[in-house]
Amino acid sequence: MGRDAMWRLLSVLILVGSSFFVIFSQDLVAASSQGLIKEGVKKNYTIKAGDSLWKVAENFLDDPHRWKELWLANPQIKNPDLLYPGDVVSIVFVEGKPRLTVSSRKTDGKPMSTEPKWKEVGQTIKLSPKIRATPAGKETFTVPLSQVGKFLSKNRIFRSVSEITNAPYVFSIHNNRLAASSGDKVYIRGNILDRPGIYEIIREGGKIIDPITGKVSGVEGIKIADAKLIHLTDGQGVVMVLNARIPVKLKDRFVEKDTFVPESMFFPKTPNTTVVGKVMAIVSGGKKAGKYHSIIISLGTQEGLQPGDMLTAQESTVVDNPITGKKTRLPTKKLGTVMIYRPFERLSYGIIMSSSEDLQVGDDLTNY
Repeated sequence: MGRDAMWRLLSVLILVGSSFFVIFSQDLVAASSQGLIKEGVKKNYTIKAGDSLWKVAENFLDDPHRWKELWLANPQIKNPDLLYPGDVVSIVFVEGKPRLTVSSRKTDGKPMSTEPKWKEVGQTIKLSPKIRATPAGKETFTVPLSQVGKFLSKNRIFRSVSEITNAPYVFSIHNNRLAASSGDKVYIRGNILDRPGIYEIIREGGKIIDPITGKVSGVEGIKIADAKLIHLTDGQGVVMVLNARIPVKLKDRFVEKDTFVPESMFFPKTPNTTVVGKVMAIVSGGKKAGKYHSIIISLGTQEGLQPGDMLTAQESTVVDNPITGKKTRLPTKKLGTVMIYRPFERLSYGIIMSSSEDLQVGDDLTNY
C-alpha cells in the first residue's frame, strides 16, 4: 500500500472513530437530559467485591431502582444476569436508547472475549438476533439493609404528645446523679406494667407540624436506651439501663419495647395507590436533607404505604404574581427519590435514595 493510500485509510479511520465518539456523546447527553443516566457519568464501571446491585446502579442512574428497565443481558458470556467482582458494566445505546450490560468478564485472571455483537447502522445500533433484554438477575431488584441500615432512624412516631406524657418517667437516678448510662440503675414512677422483659427509655422529640394546616400530626419519640425492670412496688420501679445510645436523664419516659425490625431486604416498588403528600420533618433536626438522610412524611398505612415504596420528591414553589397580585405556583421540579422504610398510620419514615438538590420541609411527594 502506497503512502498516500495509507494516509487516506488512516484519515477515514480517524473520521469514523471521531464520528462514533460524537454520536455516543450526543446519545449520553440526551439520556442525561431525560433523567435516565447521571450527568457526567463514566461509560464503564468495574464491579468490586462487596458491591450491591443498588450501589452499581447508583454509579449510572439518577434513580437506581430503574435498573431493570435498562438492563441488557450479553449472550456472549455465561450467566450474564449475575455480576462478579472484576466484571465491567458499560453503557451502550441500542436503537438510540441507553442500556447497561456486562461488556467484559475475567476468568482465571484472563479477560474473556465478551464484547456484545451489536451492529452499527448510521447513528443507531440495532439488536443482533441473539440479543434480548432480560431482568438483571433472577431475583427481584432489592436494596439490602446493609446498604442503608446505619442511616435508618431508631426512633418512632407517636400519634400525640399525651401518648408520651402519660408514660412512666424517670424521677431519680442511682447515687443522686444527673445522668445514667449502660449498667446504671434509675427509678421510675407512673402506671407501670408489672411484666418482666426488656423495655425502652425514650425522650420526647420534636412535634411534627403539618406545613399546610399548622396542626400537630404526631410527635417523635427519641430512643435513649433499652431498659430492664428489676423491681416494682407501689407504682415505683427500679430499672437497669441497657445499651444506652445517649445518657438517660430525669423526666425521660419508660415505654414498652418497640417490636419493629427493619426488613433485611427492601423491594423498591411504586405504591399500590396514587398518593400525594409532604415532607413533614428532617429526622436530624436540620432544615434540609440530602442523600441517605431520614425524613418524616405525611403519608402512612392509611394511604396504603408499605416498606420499599418509592416516591418522587418535587419542589413546589408559590410566588406572588406582580400583575394579578395572586399566588401562583411555579412548575414543579424533581428533587429526588424517597424510599419508605417504616410506615405508621398517618406518617412514615423514609430515606432519601437519590437527590439532585436537598429536600426540605414542605416539598411535595407523589408516586414515582
